[in-house]
Amino acid sequence: MPPTSYGAAICPWKFLGGLDSASQPPPSAPRVRTFAAVLSNSTEPAISLSQLLPPVVHGDKIYVKINESLYHEQLKEFKTNLIGHLLLRKGSKPLRTDALKSLLAALWQPLEPWRLVPLGKGYFDIHFSTEEDLRRVWGGGTCTLPDGIFRLTQWKQTLFQETPFRKLTLNFG
Repeated sequence: MPPTSYGAAICPWKFLGGLDSASQPPPSAPRVRTFAAVLSNSTEPAISLSQLLPPVVHGDKIYVKINESLYHEQLKEFKTNLIGHLLLRKGSKPLRTDALKSLLAALWQPLEPWRLVPLGKGYFDIHFSTEEDLRRVWGGGTCTLPDGIFRLTQWKQTLFQETPFRKLTLNFG
């Protein structure tokens, strides 16, 4: 039976495989930068598995507790986000994140600072500081770039769902 605490959310993560609450975290290994981090020339914070709460195994699923208040706080921050998809013409050279951001900034001319976070495979999370910038950019629609297009999609809360057990769970399906 899964934990019954309502102060934290429970998330089943099947990709965590054979982990259980009794297993020890592996020894710290050197941090490898992701492909998206290399392209954006950013560094990711080093988080070791020992800093995470131990997962709880229930049947064929693995649950990980998430602080519910932090979860709701993060949802509020994503209200000013869009998802972008870069589609380049055949034979075009890949764009670095900073070059793409410069092109988009010239087109959008946002009033406040904004961030472009690569998600991989041509997808980007766009964080705006204000709802006004978000509305202006979203209203402009798909952007035509010299080497392709940049399609915009509204960010939607589809990763999490409320279950009958009043727990927040990750939905990977």
